Amino acid sequence: MPHTVPGRFTLTRAGGLVKLRTTIGLQVSWDGDSFVEVTVTTRLKFKVCGLCGSYNGVKADDLQGPNGKMYATGQEMGHAWRVGGTRACQSRPRLAASEPLCEHDAQARLRAHRVCSVFYGRAFSKCRTLVEVDVYVRTRSISGNVVVVVVVVVVVVVVVVVVVVVVEEEVVVVAKIILILVVEVVRVLVGAWLSDREVRVAVVVVVVVVVAVVVGSEGTLVGNDLSANPSKALRTH
Repeated sequence: MPHTVPGRFTLTRAGGLVKLRTTIGLQVSWDGDSFVEVTVTTRLKFKVCGLCGSYNGVKADDLQGPNGKMYATGQEMGHAWRVGGTRACQSRPRLAASEPLCEHDAQARLRAHRVCSVFYGRAFSKCRTLVEVDVYVRTRSISGNVVVVVVVVVVVVVVVVVVVVVVEEEVVVVAKIILILVVEVVRVLVGAWLSDREVRVAVVVVVVVVVAVVVGSEGTLVGNDLSANPSKALRTH
């Protein structure tokens, strides 16, 4: 290696992969174990079928077998395309159905969510226009995560406002304390398990909550000040 058959294909090894490049626009990369990547040029669009789909822009028929039958899973479809008999391509034993690994392990669920959330980040923004991430990454709904953030933030804000109103501190101090605590809470949650998309929604909600609470606390403090100093209220009018 490298090995070339003029007018047919070229076989090379690069970066730990064996690569087969054909003259018809087909390329196969193999790591010698379990990774295989097959790519074709655009001139083969609507002209291929098999394990990689039909390359026609329609996702619904990508699990079609050689007999035209549609299969529910990729494993079933893969078995349908097997050639050479059982000696050439042995079947792997079917795995017994089991519960998801993260179903009853909160730490594993948060860790998996944090690791997989990278696919919703800016680095993969162009990829998401071509491949639907949600098909391969199963996550909790965005509403569930955002609700948790909002509940935590609201509780923190309310507690701080109540404490500050009781001691009648300045509104500016209230705002600073609220913002510091909110930023810290959001920072911890973002670092733990929120994706970029969820962060944007959470930030908008947090800003609205903070503004509403600060405005409300300002009105409360002014009302308390006027109640304590009636003469000031008369001078104001």
